[in-house]
Amino acid sequence: ATANVVRGVNRIFEVVLRTAVEERRRNNSLGNYPQQLGHISWTAEPRIRDYLAQQIIETHRILNFLVGIDNESAASELEPRTALMLETQMYCFADTLLSGYREELDCELSPGQVEEEEGENYNDSDANMLAETLRARYPALRQELILRFSSLVEPASRRLGEWAQVGESALAHAYHLAETYKDFDTLAKLCDSRSDDAKLRGYLVRYGKQFAQTLFRWYYDNDKYYKLFTVAEEYHPILEEFLRPHPEYAWIHALRCSNYSRAASATYELALDESSSLFARRALMSVGKLAWLAEQKEQSPISASQTDWAGMPGPLYHAKINEYLYVASFQTRLGAQIADSTGDTSIDNVYTDVPMSPEQMIRRFIAHDQQTNPRNFFMALDIFKNSQQLRSRSANQALLQEIWFAAFDANEWAALIHALQHAQVSDREVGNRIQDSVLYHLAVANPTLYQPTLLDAIEARFTGHDADVKRHLSSILHTCHALISRRLQQNEQTTH
Repeated sequence: ATANVVRGVNRIFEVVLRTAVEERRRNNSLGNYPQQLGHISWTAEPRIRDYLAQQIIETHRILNFLVGIDNESAASELEPRTALMLETQMYCFADTLLSGYREELDCELSPGQVEEEEGENYNDSDANMLAETLRARYPALRQELILRFSSLVEPASRRLGEWAQVGESALAHAYHLAETYKDFDTLAKLCDSRSDDAKLRGYLVRYGKQFAQTLFRWYYDNDKYYKLFTVAEEYHPILEEFLRPHPEYAWIHALRCSNYSRAASATYELALDESSSLFARRALMSVGKLAWLAEQKEQSPISASQTDWAGMPGPLYHAKINEYLYVASFQTRLGAQIADSTGDTSIDNVYTDVPMSPEQMIRRFIAHDQQTNPRNFFMALDIFKNSQQLRSRSANQALLQEIWFAAFDANEWAALIHALQHAQVSDREVGNRIQDSVLYHLAVANPTLYQPTLLDAIEARFTGHDADVKRHLSSILHTCHALISRRLQQNEQTTH
């Protein structure tokens, strides 16, 4: 009974609205109304819109009840034709409501036209506010109305006989409204949820870039990333543009298109941003290196060197990626070695879970509590040598000084100074002690990184001591330099 009452009320609405809309369109076609806000008929009046929207809600409520009835005896008392007629009426109302909004949005809103409609004095800001309100309301209303049709499809499809036609009609109307009023979000959702690839291809051809971008956004927002990489080749440029702010997927598409420099740039950016997984950083850097190598086979060396690689020339990119990989591999090996030697697997996690910068690793090795193990300084210098491209020249100089300063401080010179002050040690013994120092062994093993100018920088740090201690420290330092120079000369002669 309720369904028949609603159908009857809808029929009255339908006749009145159809007459009004036809009259409006006839006058527009004859040029009787200006193409401005003033031509909008009374169907665009807010109260009429509210009544129409309420009637759509009531009709949908009845339809939702009818198509969802599980009791066959109750369902048999209701004609499926009644539900079909209600669904068609609901479509008529939705189309009328949306067309009114669209026509109003297509008009240029001016204060004079708003005044004519509202019967009050409005200024420019009032007109702009009304326009903004309409623009904000329209997309949400459009999606809400179309959703009312698509929500009927599944429950209706479970019914037998003529009831299934209600679902088919609702689906057709949902598509038609979305097409007419260009609700690309809903079109993408409808097609994807029903795996209707044929319709998707048709919409891509029909609407082009705008629909493609909406479809890609739908895939991205709904965790269907794999579908981004199945689009036809002619849409690859649009997909590339869409993925530009999403390097986590851009590199996959770039590899698929054999755009190795773009893939390398994306993985490089991702690897540097990766702060929680050393494994992920190494994997991304490795992909970047493979992309660089693949590009070398595709291009001549000159052409490849001119390609932009993460904002730098190809050779510099290759050097940096190798150094990042070296540091990451070093960190992994170190963690495993410490864990094996101590039996403490938690140490392995400290070194292998979270990526560390080369500077962090170096400073950890030369920290005061680590200076008792000379091997740490050799590892620090090894990391330094293999990560110089990752820092500026001034940063390299400052870090190298930091290592040499720590190397000099690693030995306890106070006992030797005390012995010198009391003439308790011979020159030979002084030489032997210096040759056992970390600074001496480090310099002899790394002659290219040992710079005599470092003596002045180290000596400048002695200012906090009294004159006698400072004199002895300077003497030890210069003796150390002399011994280092002599040993390096001997090594060079032996080599020749």
